[in-house]
Amino acid sequence: EEGVRDLEFICAIALHRPIRPDEFCHICGARLYRKYFPQRMRNYNAIDPEDNLHLGHTDKGEDVEVCRSVAEADLVIYFNVNYVAMDGGYKSYATGLVSYRSLLHNHDSQTLRHTRSLYDPPRSLMHQSFERIGRMIQAKVDIFHIETVLDENLFPWHLAWVMKIDREMSLLEKLLMYS
Repeated sequence: EEGVRDLEFICAIALHRPIRPDEFCHICGARLYRKYFPQRMRNYNAIDPEDNLHLGHTDKGEDVEVCRSVAEADLVIYFNVNYVAMDGGYKSYATGLVSYRSLLHNHDSQTLRHTRSLYDPPRSLMHQSFERIGRMIQAKVDIFHIETVLDENLFPWHLAWVMKIDREMSLLEKLLMYS
């Protein structure tokens, strides 16, 4: 933190529920929590116009509107933990740090209807949108992106399919996925 006066921890929740104080403590650790919460540790608000800044449109006309603190930062360090195959890459901040206006372009029935696989990004219209939006954000904001993968068995046997690409699933796993 030497020389940094405006450090801020922002939880990239977009339209998901806010992270509770005890969850911030668990995620960031007690030392950082005591030092920065609540003055410099907060949840992003994807529907607050004051907390968002419009950066423009992708070549497909998608709005790119991001967290104002992120858009105005000298450097963003984005730390992501991947739990399932559909996470990672641009998807991380192109969903977690964008406004409702941006999410409308890839969280709609039309995109989902034409997405062959959520877990296989090259075949996913949703991921293609994330990539366009993410590329535009990264062109305008200096982002150092850290990806992590947890090598744990996080799910019981009947939900193990969430950790696989659909073409690698057994027949039983596909039945469980679609049931």
